[in-house]
Amino acid sequence: MTAAAALLAAGAAWAAQNVSHCPEGSRPSRTLEQRRPWACVLDSERYQDGVDCPAGTRAVTTPEAASPFKCAREDVTLTAPRGICPPGETAIPSDDPDKPYACEPVGKSFMGGPRCPKGTRPVPTPGQMQSFRCTAEPKGADPAPAARPDFAPPPGKEKAVVKPAAPGKPVNCPQGTRRVVTENPFEPVQCLPEEESDAKPLAYRPFKVSGAVSFDVPRGWNVTDAWKDAEPAVYVMADRGRDGRPVSLTVTRSRRGQAGYVDLETRIWQEEDWHAAKEVSRSREGGRLSIHLEAPGESRLTLVSAPDGYFALSYGAPAELYPRYLPAFERLVKSFKSLEGR
Repeated sequence: MTAAAALLAAGAAWAAQNVSHCPEGSRPSRTLEQRRPWACVLDSERYQDGVDCPAGTRAVTTPEAASPFKCAREDVTLTAPRGICPPGETAIPSDDPDKPYACEPVGKSFMGGPRCPKGTRPVPTPGQMQSFRCTAEPKGADPAPAARPDFAPPPGKEKAVVKPAAPGKPVNCPQGTRRVVTENPFEPVQCLPEEESDAKPLAYRPFKVSGAVSFDVPRGWNVTDAWKDAEPAVYVMADRGRDGRPVSLTVTRSRRGQAGYVDLETRIWQEEDWHAAKEVSRSREGGRLSIHLEAPGESRLTLVSAPDGYFALSYGAPAELYPRYLPAFERLVKSFKSLEGR
C-alpha cells in the first residue's frame, strides 16, 4: 500500500464530515472555488502540482502563485471555524491542531479577477481545475482589447501626475480623473482620466433562458449562457479593457442534490462568515423570499428562494467602479423572474 493510500485509509473515519482542522498528512489551503473556498491538500510534494491525484482526492486551484494546483481530499469538507479576531480580520482554518482557528485580514468577496488575452473574455468555470476559461469573442462582436495592468494604461489614457501623499494620508485625485488602486508596488494608487462612457446612463435589454429565468442586462456587456452546466448559470461581464477584477453580474441556480449544495440559511452563514458580507434586508414577493447581502464597496448578493433550492444573483466590481455599475445589479434584481413551470 502506498503512503497516499495508507493516508486515505487511515482517514476513513472522517468521511462525509465537515471539519475545521485537516487530518494528518494534509493542510488547509484556500481555493478559487466559490462553493468550497477551503480544502485539505496533501502535504506530499509528489502531489503539489495537482497532477495524477490519488484515489479519494481531486485537483483544486489555489491562489498560491508559485504552485497553484494541489491534490485535495474528497472525504472531508473543510469549513472556516467561528472565532473572535481583531477588527478587520476574520477566522480561518488553522494548520496548528492545538489552535482552534487562525486570523487573517478580510479580503475580497464573491468574485475574483481573471485575466485573458486580446480577442477573448473570461468565463467562470465553477468546480474546474481553473476558475475561469478564456473564450473567443462571438462572431461580429466588438473585439475585446488586451488586458493591461493599470500601471500601463491604454494610449490616450495616460495617468495624471500625482504628488506623493503624506504618510498615512489618502491620495486625492485632481478633477477629471478617477482614483485607481493598482498592482504596481511603486505606485499603488494612480489617477486616470474619467472615461467618457462613465458619464452616459446604462441602457438595458431583456435576456431570457426559456423555461428557466428572465432579467434585464446592460446593452453591450458580454453575456454567457451556461444554464446547461452542472450548476446552471448566466455570466454577464462589462468589457473594461483592463486587467484585474472584472465588473460582473452572475445568476446561478442551486438545487438539492447538486454537488456542494447547501441550504439557504447555511449559504447566508457562509457568505457572512467566509466573505465578511452582511445581511441588509429580507423581502417577500409572490411567495418567494429574497435575502439581500452586501460587502460594502465590493459585492452584492441576493438569494431568491425556490421550491427545491434557490437562485443566487451576485454583483462584483473593483472598488473604484463599484458605485458606477451598482444600478446594473439593482436593475437585474428588480427585473428578475423565474420561468420554471411555465
